Amino acid sequence: MKNLLFTLPYHTQWGEQVEVVCSLDGEAAQRIVMQTPNGEIWQASLQVPDDARHIRHAYLISDAATGTILRAEPDNWRFFTFNHRSAVTFADCWTEEGLPALYHHSAFRDCIMLPRGGEKLHMKILSEPCLLLLHALPPQEGRRWAVVGNTPEWGAWDVAKARPMQRTGTFEWALPLSRRDFSEGIYYKYVLLSEDPQLPPLWESGNDRRLVPLSEMCDTGSLVHTDNQPRLEIPPLRLTGCVIPVFSLRSEGSWGCGDFGDLETLIRWTAENGMHAVQILPINDTTRTGSWQDSYPYSAISVFALHPNYLDPRPWSRSQAFQRHAEEGHRLNLEDALDYEGTFRLKIAFLRDLFAEIGTRTLRSNAFKEYVSAQADWLEPYVEFCAMRDTFHTADFRQWPHAEKLTEKQTEGIDKEKVFWRFVQFLLHTQLTHAHDEARQLGVILKGDIPIGISPDSVPARTEPHLFRFTGSAGAPPDFFSRNGQNWGFPTYRWDVMAADDYAWWKRRMDHMSLHFDAYRIDHVLGFFRIWEIPSNQIDGTLGRFRPALPFSRNELKECGFHADPLALSAPSVSAEEWEDMCNAIGRNAAELRQNFLEETAGGRLTLQPSFRTQQDILRRVADGVLARLLCDLATHVLFIADPETPDTFHPRILGFETSLFQTLSESDKEAFYRLHDDFFHRRHNELWEQEAMRKLPVITRSGSHSADGLPALYPLESTGPLPCAEDLGMVPSCVRGVLRQLQILTLEIERCPKESGVRFAPPADFPWLSVATLGTHDMSPLRLWWETCPEDAKAYWTDVLHRPVEALPEHLSAADCEAILAHTLRAPSLLRLIALQDLFAISDDTRRTDTSAELINDPSNSTHYWRYRMHLTLERLFSS
Repeated sequence: MKNLLFTLPYHTQWGEQVEVVCSLDGEAAQRIVMQTPNGEIWQASLQVPDDARHIRHAYLISDAATGTILRAEPDNWRFFTFNHRSAVTFADCWTEEGLPALYHHSAFRDCIMLPRGGEKLHMKILSEPCLLLLHALPPQEGRRWAVVGNTPEWGAWDVAKARPMQRTGTFEWALPLSRRDFSEGIYYKYVLLSEDPQLPPLWESGNDRRLVPLSEMCDTGSLVHTDNQPRLEIPPLRLTGCVIPVFSLRSEGSWGCGDFGDLETLIRWTAENGMHAVQILPINDTTRTGSWQDSYPYSAISVFALHPNYLDPRPWSRSQAFQRHAEEGHRLNLEDALDYEGTFRLKIAFLRDLFAEIGTRTLRSNAFKEYVSAQADWLEPYVEFCAMRDTFHTADFRQWPHAEKLTEKQTEGIDKEKVFWRFVQFLLHTQLTHAHDEARQLGVILKGDIPIGISPDSVPARTEPHLFRFTGSAGAPPDFFSRNGQNWGFPTYRWDVMAADDYAWWKRRMDHMSLHFDAYRIDHVLGFFRIWEIPSNQIDGTLGRFRPALPFSRNELKECGFHADPLALSAPSVSAEEWEDMCNAIGRNAAELRQNFLEETAGGRLTLQPSFRTQQDILRRVADGVLARLLCDLATHVLFIADPETPDTFHPRILGFETSLFQTLSESDKEAFYRLHDDFFHRRHNELWEQEAMRKLPVITRSGSHSADGLPALYPLESTGPLPCAEDLGMVPSCVRGVLRQLQILTLEIERCPKESGVRFAPPADFPWLSVATLGTHDMSPLRLWWETCPEDAKAYWTDVLHRPVEALPEHLSAADCEAILAHTLRAPSLLRLIALQDLFAISDDTRRTDTSAELINDPSNSTHYWRYRMHLTLERLFSS
C-alpha cells in the first residue's frame, strides 16, 4: 500500500474542522476529517493501493458537529501522479483563488494553451523526490514562470537569481526541491521573467508565500507542495478568427461545395495569418428530399451524422470512382453559387462507386469496426432511417410500412443500404477528425454550431418521439431579422421528460460534439430559457407564444384594468374599410373576396370564415400565393391567443397594439393593454425563465460549478468539453445575461445589434470579456450589403461612430472604410473576435467581391431560402493574397 500524508496550516474558528477531499484515479471523491495537535497544523493520512496512478485533492472547512460544509477551496484540485512512489507527504497551503474554470474547456486545455513548437514538457522532473508544483495559466510569449525566496538557494530575493520553473503540463510547472527546504521553511514569491532585457520582471502581489516547516518528515517518502494561480495581473486572453459555412468554401479541387479537406486548408491559412479560431455552421446530415430545400443546415435528420456533401474526394484521386466523376465535380465548382442538387447527386454517385471499389477492404479494417462499435447507439438508427428513406422515397417515416410488412427483397435491400451509409459516415468522421487534430496542433479553435431544433422527419423524431412536442413548432417573435417573426418548423422539446434522465439526449449530443470541436455556438440559447412556439395550425411567428409561460386569467386582466372580452379578441377581425385597403394594395376585388372568404361578426367587423380560420387552413385551400398571404395577414389581427392547455387563460399577441383591432378598444383598455403587454414580454417571466435555464444549462454544457453536496467541482483530467458560446440575439429576457455570466458561457455581441434599448449601436469597447464580438451573423447582411441597403443606419454610423462629416458619406464602402469598421470591432475586449470571411475580403480591393448581394448567406424572413453562398476566391488564392 502507498502511504499518503496531507498537512495544511489553517486557523479555524471554534466548532470548525478541516477536511481533505480526495479522488483516486478519477473515482468518486471521499472526505477525510483532518486532525490537529496544536490548532494550527492539520494532518490526515491515507493508504491507497500500490497500483494507484494519480490522486486529486482539495480542502474544505466543515462544522465539526454536523459535517455541514462551510467553505471550500475553488473548483481546482491539486493533481499528482505517483510515478512508483510508495509514500508522499503533501505539504499544502489553503488556496483562495484557483485557475478560472473557463480554462478547463478543451478550447484552451487541448488547443490554445497546449505546449507546441519548441516548448517541450520536462516530465522527468516529476520523478524527483521533492517538488514545488505550480498550477497556472501559461504566461505571455517571451515570459516564463520563476520563483525567488529568502535563502541563498532561492536567490535571496534577487530576481536575477530567481529559479526558473519547467513546464510539466498544460497548466503545470515544476521545480525540484530539497528536504532542507521543507525542514527549514522558505518564504518566496512567483515572478514572470522576460527574454527581453528591456522588460522588467513581474512580481506577484500580496504577502510572501511560505513552505511551512514540517515537524515530522519521513526519510524515504516524497514531499510535494502545490500552489495555484499566482497573484499577478496577466492581460486577458483575446483571440481572433474567421467565420464561414463549410459549403461556402472553394478550392481548386473541391467538387461543387466546400468539403472537410477545404476546411483543413482554411485552418492552416488561419494559423498562418495569426488567427486562432474557425467557426462554421452546422454540418449534420439534412437529407430529406435530395432537393435544394435540404440546403437549410439547421434542419437535421440526425444530430450526430455528418452531411455527405462535405466528403473530400481527393484522397481517392487515383481511384476509378474519382476519375469517373472528376469532370462533373470541376464543372460544378465553376458555378458562382452552390448547386445543391447537382452537388448532392455527384457526391452520392461518387460514394456509391467508391464503396463498390474499396468498400470490402474498408469494412474489414479495425478502424471501421471500432468506429461502428463506438458510435452504434446513434449510427444504427441513422443508417436504417437513410435506407428506409431511399427505399420508400420519403423521409416522412410515418408513411413507411412496419418491419413485419417488409418483403424479403426489401429487407435485403435495406440491409445493404445500411452497410453503405455506415461506410459514408466512417469516411466523413475520419476526415473531420483529421481536420480537428490539425486545428489543435496549430492552436486553432474549431468552433461548431448546435442547432436548437431537429427536423420533424428525422431520426430522433422517429426513435425518441417522447422527447418532443409536435403540436407546435419553434420559432422567434418579430424582431430586426423578420417582421412576421420566424417559424423554423422544428418540434419543441419536452423538457420535463428530458429532465427525468438528467438530459441524457443532450449530453450525448455534447459528448459527440467534443469529438470534432473545441468550441460551439449554442443556436438560440434563449430556447433553454423559453421557446417561442407557433401552434401547428398557424404559420407566422406573430401568432406564437412563449413556453413555458404564465398566461393571464380573466381576473388578472381585470386587475390590470382591462375589461374587454379576451376570448372575443382572440378571433381575427378587421373593419370593412381596412379590408378594402388590404385588397386594393394587391389589386384585388374586395367585395368578391369578402363573399368567398369572410363573414361579419356581431360587432360589424369582418372575420375569416370557419374553414379559413387558421393559416394552415388557408394554405391548404388557397392556391393563389398572393391571396393566401393576404388572408394569412388577416389571421394575425388578434389581441390575445387563448392558451390551449389552461382553459380561460390568455397570452397577449405580441405587438397587438399595431393591429386595427386594438383601435376598437376604449382608451382605458388601450392603456391597460400597453401595461400588460409590457409586463408580459419584459418582466412577468424573468424568475421562471431563469430557473428553467439554471436547471438545464449547467448540466448540458458542463459550465459553472454544479457538484453535489457543496464539494468543489471535480473537473476531469482532460477537459470539461468544448467552450460554449451563446447566440443570445433577438428578444432577450433581462435574466439571460446574468445566467450566462454565472455559467461563464460567452455571449454574442454585435455593434449594430445593441441589447440595450434606446441605443442604435453598441460600443465594442463596452463588450464583456466573456463574449464573442463580430460584425454580423449568417442571418444578417454582410457589412457592405448592410451599408447599401440600410442608408439611415449607415449615415448614423458614419457620423456618430466614425465621426466623419455627413457630406463625405459614401454610397459604397471603400476598402479603407471597411478596414476602419472592422478594426472598431477587433478592438473590443472580447475573448473571441470572429469575422465573416466576406467582411475580411472587403478590406482589400484585391479580394473584395463586386456583387455585394451575392455574399448573403441567409434571409431569415424567407422560410424557403436557398442556402448557396460560396466564396468567390479559392483558398489557394487566399494563401497568395
